[in-house]
Amino acid sequence: MKFFLEVNPLKKRNFFDDPEFSLQAFKNALRIAATRQMGLLMVTQAYTGFVMSFYVLAFPTSVGSTNALPDPKSLVGIAGLMIGTGEVSGAIGWGLVNRWAKLWGRGIVIISSTFCHLAAFILLFLSIPDDAPFGKNTSAPTYIAPTETLVCITGILIGIGDSGFNTQIMGILGQLYPDDSTPAFALYKFSQSFTAAVGFFYSSVLTLPWQILIQTSTLLLGSASYLLVEYRLIDADTTYERI
Repeated sequence: MKFFLEVNPLKKRNFFDDPEFSLQAFKNALRIAATRQMGLLMVTQAYTGFVMSFYVLAFPTSVGSTNALPDPKSLVGIAGLMIGTGEVSGAIGWGLVNRWAKLWGRGIVIISSTFCHLAAFILLFLSIPDDAPFGKNTSAPTYIAPTETLVCITGILIGIGDSGFNTQIMGILGQLYPDDSTPAFALYKFSQSFTAAVGFFYSSVLTLPWQILIQTSTLLLGSASYLLVEYRLIDADTTYERI
């Protein structure tokens, strides 16, 4: 009976009223951050921050600055709506995928999300002028003509991929750190917020090709890091429920 009633002593104490508890929580976060698994996952988490800054600022700004698009200013709102549509449909879709793809684990979702984002970045590189992120109307030449359809497809792909990364990160953190979920998720939000701030800083300074290069590089690194953690667990015969 005592086993079932026993509560983690840290959970009995108030974060704001007990400085010792705050210090212990901080130490727990540092301890988790020093593990190899969290170190790899923080690379993936960092990518979610970079891509967040991209679809929140750089992508809509670029769409609104492209003169070749019909009524580009109104397309900014539509682009945001398409990202949201992709996020919702992606969250539902990835949940269904995980139900029948347990053999491959969460890696199949990460790989699919990676391809979604790669496709979106390629479409943007080909159809949006290089100087579009600067926020000034531009008629610079592009490899292919920008259209409303391409903008919508790109937005949906970004949303689907983003939901895939975020849901799988939360899933694997919950399984790896069931007793330290608070510091684990705090590290997740810290990594994401830090790189998002960096992304917001350079989004109006760098041309679109350079921004896409950063996105693509961190995307591939983040995907590889996640897959290393995921399949290392499987290879080590560590069992956990797929989400």
